[in-house]
Amino acid sequence: MSFLNYGTRTTPRWTIDQPIFTIVRARQGRQATYVPGRQFGASCASVLLGPDLKMPGQGRHNPPQVGGAPWDVVMAGGPALTFVQDENPSYRPWVRGHLINGGWGGSGRDWRNLTPLTHSANMNHKTVETYINNFLELSRQYEASGRRDAWYGVYYCVQCAADPFALNPGATDLYTYAPSFIRIGWRAVRIDKPVGGSTALGVAQLAVNELTAGALNAAPVLPFAPPARAWGPSPTLPLGERPGDPVLGSFPGDCPPAAGNGFDGWVEVHQG
Repeated sequence: MSFLNYGTRTTPRWTIDQPIFTIVRARQGRQATYVPGRQFGASCASVLLGPDLKMPGQGRHNPPQVGGAPWDVVMAGGPALTFVQDENPSYRPWVRGHLINGGWGGSGRDWRNLTPLTHSANMNHKTVETYINNFLELSRQYEASGRRDAWYGVYYCVQCAADPFALNPGATDLYTYAPSFIRIGWRAVRIDKPVGGSTALGVAQLAVNELTAGALNAAPVLPFAPPARAWGPSPTLPLGERPGDPVLGSFPGDCPPAAGNGFDGWVEVHQG
């Protein structure tokens, strides 16, 4: 919930709590191309998430609703089976994994936000998303407990591996159309709230302008203790995988550098 000051710093006039900072600056890269001339699945996506996502009634539901070859249609000159038909017990059921979670507003109708993930990889991705949700809940509690001059949000970025999951990539190998892993990065950002605007509506518009195009600050010190990571210090999920291989895309240029605040970080979620 957001309280905004439409008065002055010496004579504040605060609005009622309202959903202002939910999801902004959403970006999607092009579709991945693991086989020349055949685009399929996402490459990278990022978004700035705010504490107002945790206000009552702000939850969203965007399940995957897009198909096509080779997800559920056999690709001409491609694999003999689709991901839906794959019966490998180590990987099934394959899911159309959101890079930006559908509950946050990520699209379920655009392959630029969806990539094939094994069941275990999808569950590990959910573990990371829970960590981010826990931070947003703490930020919401901080916002609700007083009249604050800044928001604390999360810049969240997911990049698919530059190499496919297949051991011997080729146009007829189904696993060539899935990334070998996804790299998830996140950073806490501090955004100063605007003051003024004369009216509640006026300051709300100033706030929207600030969130969509204003300066983002690193948060070297957080006003609350960050949540614990369920996977500890490991750079990969599952534990023991080798991190550091190339990925597609990059962190957004308007995102401040990582700070030693106990929250900022990254992890790779590997298939399998």
